[in-house]
Amino acid sequence: MNQGDEHEMVKAVSSHVFVFNGIWFHANFLAKRKGATTCVDLIPKYFFAELEIVGTKKLSCVSCIKLDPGDPKNIGGCSLCYENIMHPAGGGYHGAQPRSVRHAPGGLQISFKF
Repeated sequence: MNQGDEHEMVKAVSSHVFVFNGIWFHANFLAKRKGATTCVDLIPKYFFAELEIVGTKKLSCVSCIKLDPGDPKNIGGCSLCYENIMHPAGGGYHGAQPRSVRHAPGGLQISFKF
């Protein structure tokens, strides 16, 4: 999705599946720059991804955003996920809201841990 800034996953960190006008998947993972050779590029970065579950076997990536967990003003919250899932403060995903505001989620909740 980010031409010229391709990464490969190093480790899945946390994820949550929920029903909200479809079946959605929010996840955090660590990834490093693809083909990295320098120390800076070899250090994994934190990411947030929102995926839609289409049919029974397909995931469609709606957004994938690099996060900086060391900068709290760039970390947001979600009314549909648990506290341990970091979201971008700018929103742009289902359930987006400031981290300090939490509401009880509606609909079926299914959690997955890696």
